[in-house]
Amino acid sequence: MHRCFFVTLLALMIFSASAFAQNSAPPNPSPVSTQSPSPDNQVQARINQLIKLINLKPNLITVNQSNQVIKDPNQQPFNPDGTRNQDFTVQPDYSHPSMSQVINADQNREKWTAELIRIGKPAVPALVKALTYEGHEYREYYARALGGIRDPRAVPAILKYYQDGVIQMNLAKMIRSSGDEAAAKECEKKGQTMKQAAVKALEQISGQKLGDDLAKWNQWWIENKANVKPLPVPKHYSANPKSNSP
Repeated sequence: MHRCFFVTLLALMIFSASAFAQNSAPPNPSPVSTQSPSPDNQVQARINQLIKLINLKPNLITVNQSNQVIKDPNQQPFNPDGTRNQDFTVQPDYSHPSMSQVINADQNREKWTAELIRIGKPAVPALVKALTYEGHEYREYYARALGGIRDPRAVPAILKYYQDGVIQMNLAKMIRSSGDEAAAKECEKKGQTMKQAAVKALEQISGQKLGDDLAKWNQWWIENKANVKPLPVPKHYSANPKSNSP
């Protein structure tokens, strides 16, 4: 009887120790996700980056630490008597990344626009949003990208951009009548650039040659939009203070 009691007691002790060990063991940590972004997310991230790069305006005031002396490097900027040495001339270091960005700004925008065209239709919604946002300064590149992609869903946004160009031209006339010729020319140049970019994009998408006539392009769209599921033109500005601009 005593032997049976001790065997039972030993079994209870082993069971209790095992239960205690299980309860006191730290919980298994949640697995850390090592999944990389999906290809679609990577593409959209690149599209947004390219759109921002195109709109980036380089700072024309660039300080370079490695200026190069054109004349004799032994010459100093000032003569011993304190007067400026007229033979001393420096040339910016054009290999500096910041200076290169300023000098090659247009070429870089061309390169980024070409990449958006290669991406194709996945870039269209973001380009439509960017094209119709008046806060962007280089919208003609977005129009050119949409024309290169040739997606008819973008036509309403391009027509809106075309209309913005017409408004700029009318504004130039008003400014000119007030006597500010310099400002009128600048506004006129901007409006002409917008209209030309819009017309070219519409020609690429439609295959039509309707020239600089917004009424004809609007009529063409009315006759053809039934076969397309166009993207709506975003409303970037609202009287609602809670609305967000891109």
